[in-house]
Amino acid sequence: MTATSEQGEYERLPRSNLSQLLAVPHSASTPTDDKPAVVQTRRVRVRFWGKRLALLLGLGILLFLAARTFPGMPGPACAPQCAYHDLSGESYPGANLRGADFFAGMLYDINLSNADLYFATFNEATLREANLAQADMAQSRLTQADLRGANLRGTNLRGADLRGADLRGADLSGADLRGAVLADANLSRANLRATILNETNMQRANLHRADLQGANLRRADLRDADLRRTNLTEADTTGADLHGAFLP
Repeated sequence: MTATSEQGEYERLPRSNLSQLLAVPHSASTPTDDKPAVVQTRRVRVRFWGKRLALLLGLGILLFLAARTFPGMPGPACAPQCAYHDLSGESYPGANLRGADFFAGMLYDINLSNADLYFATFNEATLREANLAQADMAQSRLTQADLRGANLRGTNLRGADLRGADLRGADLSGADLRGAVLADANLSRANLRATILNETNMQRANLHRADLQGANLRRADLRDADLRRTNLTEADTTGADLHGAFLP
């Protein structure tokens, strides 16, 4: 076929076919044509992070429900009935032991810091050198308990019954003992700095050489208490009953 006939063939092609032949492929399109791809990428990213956020949210809900169902760290296997048990040297920080019974238990050097011990029973229990710092021991019963050298810093002992308890050398600094009963308790050489003792019953308590600097003793009952050589610097004794007390 001659060149003239070939040219005629091209001229006879429909305009629509010619425009298709000359069309620029999509891969070679201008940057403005990439908008659909960018949108698609963004959608993928949104789905990616959305799934992870949903996973984290679900995990948070599960942890919240677990905390509500199983509050606190695990306690001793004998809980809540641990009367007469020997748990000396064991460690249960943050344990949920509400209402547990440790009557006459051997709890020497036990770690119950930050534990929930609300309304727990420790009558006649041995808690020498025990770590009870920051624990919630409100309304707990500790009559005749041996707490010599125990760490009770910042412990909540509101309304606790400590009648006749041995607290010699114990650290009760910053503890809250509002409304607690410490009648006949031995607090000789105890650290009671900045301790809250509002309306506490401390009749006949032995506070010989105790450190009560900055303590709050407003309306406390200190009748017949032994306060000889006790440090009462900056202590607030407003309204306290000191009848018959042995003063410094």
